[in-house]
Amino acid sequence: MEGFIYFIEAVGSRVDDSDGNGRGFIKIGWSKTDPQGRLDCMQVGCPHELRLLATVPGSCTEERRWHLRFDWLRVRGEWFEPDDELLAAIHAGDRSYEFEVRRRALIRDAKERDYARAEAEERAWRRVV
Repeated sequence: MEGFIYFIEAVGSRVDDSDGNGRGFIKIGWSKTDPQGRLDCMQVGCPHELRLLATVPGSCTEERRWHLRFDWLRVRGEWFEPDDELLAAIHAGDRSYEFEVRRRALIRDAKERDYARAEAEERAWRRVV
């Protein structure tokens, strides 16, 4: 089902800002309607200011691909550390050639062997690149 993949930053949410980037945790989510409406609902229960960083058209499946791709940055649930690689991918709209080629290879390989192993390889590959 098509909708929107959204990226919401919880401004000031990180206690440890030792990397000095000043960014808050980032939620990667999916909504079949207006992501701004989703942000408004979330803001009611969040003590931090929420800011919509970007949206891209996409499905629930594509949202899960984002989660898999950046699993090594996952803090909890759908919230991720604001790493430079994640921020660059958000601004590129996740349409980079390198990512698509690697994603297709992982999907092919996952059919041939254990899915957990494919996830571990993806995390290791992301750390090296």
